[in-house]
Amino acid sequence: MTDAAETGLDAYLDRCRARDAYVRLLGIEIEAVRPGRATTRVTVDERHINFFGTAHGGLVFSLADTAFGVAANAAGRLAAMVDAHLTMTGGVLLGDVLEAEAEEASRSRRLAVYRCTVTRTRTHAGDGNGDGAAEVVATFTGTVFQTDRPLDP
Repeated sequence: MTDAAETGLDAYLDRCRARDAYVRLLGIEIEAVRPGRATTRVTVDERHINFFGTAHGGLVFSLADTAFGVAANAAGRLAAMVDAHLTMTGGVLLGDVLEAEAEEASRSRRLAVYRCTVTRTRTHAGDGNGDGAAEVVATFTGTVFQTDRPLDP
């Protein structure tokens, strides 16, 4: 990637961070972006815990959706979600660090499909799983409609 392209992605990433109050409210961090790829992260705290004592599924969806949206719009054209779904394959507890990595799977002129993997790293040793190893807890697939409209500056 050229320096100009990297500078453009850095500016895009700064805009994403500044303009998304919901992401800030949840404590989600946008870690990285490249064309067709993005990574987000959050540490599960009390505000994310549901009435069963585990992380709310909406947090996991929002984390993956954020990576998906950032990746889908990184090319500079407005892309809007038309479909998305999440499959949970593991539980998430207080203190877990979640990371979502979205990657473009296919693209046509108007539609693009992204796959996202959400992993957890347990940082607390009380459950015997605090060894720092990442484990997949969810998969997300999303489709966007790509417009010809450039993103707002």
